[in-house]
Amino acid sequence: MIDQSVDSPRAARPRERGSVKERWPGVWVVRLYVGKDAAGKRVYYHYTVRGTERQARAKLQALVRRHEATGDAVPLSRQTFGEWAHEFVEVWGGALSERTRQGLRYCFAHFVPLAMQATKLAALTPARLQAWVNELSARGLAPRTVAKALTEVR
Repeated sequence: MIDQSVDSPRAARPRERGSVKERWPGVWVVRLYVGKDAAGKRVYYHYTVRGTERQARAKLQALVRRHEATGDAVPLSRQTFGEWAHEFVEVWGGALSERTRQGLRYCFAHFVPLAMQATKLAALTPARLQAWVNELSARGLAPRTVAKALTEVR
């Protein structure tokens, strides 16, 4: 017979996908387990909730439902793709050479249409990216140019 006591490693436990902890009075950290990375390390998504414990638990449940439904745990961003691209090149691209940053700016200015730049990051889907690649190919650009543009956007 299998020992089902609490101390047993085989004890039946409810499936917990995350946790809620109070960091400061009125500030809660919601931690959602999203899986393992390529090296086998556990990956967690952290989100801060200002309010009550009940609100934090509701946020955790919403994140769990979203992750189970879509596999995505990242909250919806208000930033557009164009804003993100500019931030990436100017702020986060500090380790890149100036020539690389020029190439990124050129790619975003000449190959990424304004409609795509105005798209919210949360609304940017793989299907939309594929449609953009198809548009570049239909314009008669060389396959290498299309591949380079896609690499820059990724």
